[in-house]
Amino acid sequence: MPEIPISKALASKAGRETDFAIRTLFGFQIALGIFALAFAGYAGFVLGPKVNKLMQEKVELSNQIASMTAQLQESTNLLRNARNVTLMDAKQLMSYEPCQARVLARTLELRDQNVRWKVGGVNPEQGFDSPNFAAYVLNSEGLLPEQQLKPEASAGIAREQARLMTMLPSEGNPSDGDVVFYKTGYTMFYFTGVGLQEGVPLAERGFVVGMTPFGVVALTPDFAQRIGVGRVDYSKIPKESCY
Repeated sequence: MPEIPISKALASKAGRETDFAIRTLFGFQIALGIFALAFAGYAGFVLGPKVNKLMQEKVELSNQIASMTAQLQESTNLLRNARNVTLMDAKQLMSYEPCQARVLARTLELRDQNVRWKVGGVNPEQGFDSPNFAAYVLNSEGLLPEQQLKPEASAGIAREQARLMTMLPSEGNPSDGDVVFYKTGYTMFYFTGVGLQEGVPLAERGFVVGMTPFGVVALTPDFAQRIGVGRVDYSKIPKESCY
């Protein structure tokens, strides 16, 4: 047998060792990949529900913070636009708009009874949302056909507001006792304030009053974006019965 040169023998040995190393490394990579897949599956099985719960709690917390921020902004806006209106103002209004004054007085009486806010509420015991409050006051004075307004607890503020808007003729500018509809869902009674609040400039006397999440409140007419005005027909009430 011919003798193999030393250089060739070394090269052959090196090649075998390299091949072995490559195969070993490749095998190790495969094993590592299988281990990684197995660990990922285990982690997903064990940690997945916990991670999902944490993510859900994070979303809920973000929603709560957003809701609290919106409520704070809303309360700040209402406080900034609040007006001080009392039953004395209604008595002064009685001298020239007696039927409208009755609506104002009824609204303020419910305020003084601390009637609360409740979405879908339809009576003083339950509380009211804004459009249902306005509808209740109008009905109590015979200014809406009762059979046309059957409030539904599940209807929602926007739907109740829309239903009330269809019952009142649309107007461009409100007069005493008309209903002003706002984009935020508020449905408020408007009063010019003429003859009221002595010492207050005429341009600053107008106000709206109605139910809010903070109870019955009187506000400046431009506290929110207006989307419509509903004319209330006070001729339905005999004027002599308003005094």
